[in-house]
Amino acid sequence: MRICEQTTELGGYSFREIRRMGETGHQTSIITTHPTLKTASIAGRMFGRWCQENFFRYLIEDYDFDKMITFGTEEIDPEKTVVNLQYRKLTYQIKKLHEKIQRLEARFYPLVQQVMEEPIEKIPEITNKTLTVTLHTLSANRFNKAAFELTKLLNDCETIFPGTDLKMIFKISALSSCEG
Repeated sequence: MRICEQTTELGGYSFREIRRMGETGHQTSIITTHPTLKTASIAGRMFGRWCQENFFRYLIEDYDFDKMITFGTEEIDPEKTVVNLQYRKLTYQIKKLHEKIQRLEARFYPLVQQVMEEPIEKIPEITNKTLTVTLHTLSANRFNKAAFELTKLLNDCETIFPGTDLKMIFKISALSSCEG
């Protein structure tokens, strides 16, 4: 920018007048009372503000921007449904968890069906007055060995099933790997 500064007196008061000469030779004047601000800084701020003012002027002319903003109050419709974003996010997560559970159950149910179709030993055996409880293989051999020892202790106690005269007999299905 081509700018210059001079002191101007208006109404008995002294002002700083900063002029900018445009490319066409047109001069624009800026007047300030700030005594120490640099001339280039004043000109830059003022002409930067003019860019903003031009922007809003075109918004007002082309888009009726000044009519979009109003001050006042409006009644809120009590029947209007408002979406709670946190609720929506949590319900989405719950839905995904339900879907995951359904996928796991879909894989699990055929296994349950297969077990149910296998023949079950007669429990209880009324003629022998016994009730056999079979523990299935556990996750590690050391657990199977501990369960085997526990079944021996329980069988030595000759426990009667409450409310009956049936003697409880405990077995473990991993018996062959525990006896060795």
